[in-house]
Amino acid sequence: MNKNDIKKLYFIIFSLFNIIFNFQFIIGKTGQSVLLAFMVSTMTFSKTVLYILISSGLCGCHTHVNLEDWKRTVYLYILPNGIWIVVPLLCMVATGKIMLDCTKNYEAETKEQKLR
Repeated sequence: MNKNDIKKLYFIIFSLFNIIFNFQFIIGKTGQSVLLAFMVSTMTFSKTVLYILISSGLCGCHTHVNLEDWKRTVYLYILPNGIWIVVPLLCMVATGKIMLDCTKNYEAETKEQKLR
């Protein structure tokens, strides 16, 4: 399997997860859809961060992105990729908060049931 096949497979899996997430949310399975949304957001965030690390000088590779012209780098590299970091991060925080709230409510309910 070459590099392009792996990218295609990743995007197919990513797209399927998004379709399943939307379908589950529409039919009312919110618990599963929140977990899947958290999973997809984490995948998107980690993929973009890994892409930036590999293509920048942080991992010792300057061949992928020319960082000499600052204006061009910001316009063509940082802004488009920054959106793919900020939005999934906000989704991860929101869905993580929902999952924590559900976990706390479940723990409180089970403690109340044990006391009875």
